[in-house]
Amino acid sequence: MELRPEAIGTYRRTARPGLRHLDLGPPAPVDLLLADVGTLSFVIIATNPASLEWCEREPDASRREMVDDVAGFLERLRQGSPRAEVVYLSTDYVFNGAKGHYSEDDPPRPLQVYGRHKLAAERAVLESGLRARVIRTSFLYGENRWEPAADRTPPLVFVSAARRRARTVVTDDLFSSPTEARSLAALLWSLEGIDGEDVLHAAGGPRVCRRDVLDATLEVWGLPPWPGIEVVHADAEGRIPGQTLRRPRDSSLDSSRMRALTGSSLPELRDGLRAVSRRVKAAGAADA
Repeated sequence: MELRPEAIGTYRRTARPGLRHLDLGPPAPVDLLLADVGTLSFVIIATNPASLEWCEREPDASRREMVDDVAGFLERLRQGSPRAEVVYLSTDYVFNGAKGHYSEDDPPRPLQVYGRHKLAAERAVLESGLRARVIRTSFLYGENRWEPAADRTPPLVFVSAARRRARTVVTDDLFSSPTEARSLAALLWSLEGIDGEDVLHAAGGPRVCRRDVLDATLEVWGLPPWPGIEVVHADAEGRIPGQTLRRPRDSSLDSSRMRALTGSSLPELRDGLRAVSRRVKAAGAADA
């Protein structure tokens, strides 16, 4: 929204200044919003469940929210804005993690409910009758727009833990492609009006585990390691100790087609972390 302030932003669970409430499930609120804003030309769908574990516990509710509600929204959008372009944000978890460096040609084989429902939503988007595109990404990190120093997402959750010397659990054998969220947002906006393939990968790099992300965060913020860091290992099926969710061992993505289409690439991990650090420091100075 900072990159396109004229756009209409929505929220579902957490009210934020400048955003309008929208739940994709009930048709009446959707129809009311669409009638109010008029014809739409470009729509980014960035929905996500409360947690991946919730999808495992509540598969019927997960399918309703992640697949059926999205399909219903697309149908109403098609009726009111048949020429709209749609970008749907999907995930590396549509892959099982057996090989890594996945391209768009690799067959999806999700391990968990979340990945299966994201894949089903991809199909609903591509079969919607709209000019639609699926963008798969991986391990988003960055600051909260409204509370830049809040320690609820990487890397700031690691910064906070380091300063408090709190117990922190990370894995060293599950790999993905860390993606800086603001850079991804800019890339999504740049797709408007660009023809090309209907499924694309957009992720940063290089391939890393969570321990690598923690170490890079400490380096960028100038913080030392501390005894509270606990490294754990996933079992043979990708489960972290104490969890039942199966995670792909290496879900890293090949984003070369996106680079060829747009001429842009997403920052590597340390460059992305430095950008986050600069913005958080600038926000702190502005609030002082």
